[in-house]
Amino acid sequence: MSINTPPTLHEVPFGTSVADKPQSVFVAVTVTCALWKGDPDIPEQVRDVSWPFVFLFLRWDGRIGFLGGFLEKDEHLRHRAMAEASEEGNFVLSELGLIPICTHVNDHNVMHLYQYDLGDVDLDTLRKYVRLTQKGKHAVTEGTVILAPLGTYPKGKGLPIILRSNQLATAVREELIALCKAMKITVPV
Repeated sequence: MSINTPPTLHEVPFGTSVADKPQSVFVAVTVTCALWKGDPDIPEQVRDVSWPFVFLFLRWDGRIGFLGGFLEKDEHLRHRAMAEASEEGNFVLSELGLIPICTHVNDHNVMHLYQYDLGDVDLDTLRKYVRLTQKGKHAVTEGTVILAPLGTYPKGKGLPIILRSNQLATAVREELIALCKAMKITVPV
């Protein structure tokens, strides 16, 4: 009987490549929004709070990851990241807005993560972004974009539940933690 053990994962300096290992690049498209701004039915202490979110990708294989994919030989990380964000999520990103977050290496692959922040938007704009993600060239055929909270809601909901999920693709938990640290978001223990 064989036991599947997860591959060993190491964080290395951003942009590191390893001979004979394929590279993949991903983009954490982030946004903040005061979801309940002006809603009298919501308690005042959270009504005008801008909550952080990230667009994740529920892949065809049932795993959850960031928008992204494998690099072709001699392809630049930033160019592939921008292409994947467009193909999977219909996002048009500026190369200058890509912020390097982390690189991980495991037994099989080198994975790079960028962040691209859309800023603080109102609820109507956030809804527009969510609708537009469904128009990506590879939307539905490769997976579906989902909006995930990076905040911790009352009773430990939101980010803590996502970090405990067994649906996260390789390195996504570690990448989410690195992203939160870069965004100065408290990571639940």
